[in-house]
Amino acid sequence: MLLIVAEVTSLAVNLTATLAYGWVQPSGGNPDGAARGCDYVRQGAARAGRDPGSLELGKIIYISVDDSCFRAKNQTAPLLQSFYTGYNVDSWCAFGNPAECAAFIQGFLDVGITTLMLCLVPADVGP
Repeated sequence: MLLIVAEVTSLAVNLTATLAYGWVQPSGGNPDGAARGCDYVRQGAARAGRDPGSLELGKIIYISVDDSCFRAKNQTAPLLQSFYTGYNVDSWCAFGNPAECAAFIQGFLDVGITTLMLCLVPADVGP
């Protein structure tokens, strides 16, 4: 059985570092936050005598693809903000044309995320 932890509390990071197969940064957050989380998990794994490079480091990203960045954002924001009060769509979601979405996602890969979980927000979904 593989244990993967998806939380940002110190308890969750310590659990990941000592016992889990990997860590997933939840859907909120930007690449800088993901980098800090990855560093904490790797440092904890090293302190626990584990190979930090053996951990899967994941990220959940909501994505809305549309040629119009405005339309893509407006497809995403009402849905996510109905689930999560104060959800920062501008900073935490990939939206726009394929190149814009890829550039947003690349920021997480650049800081050490190894596994992506992309949650596609279809154009016809509302809160």
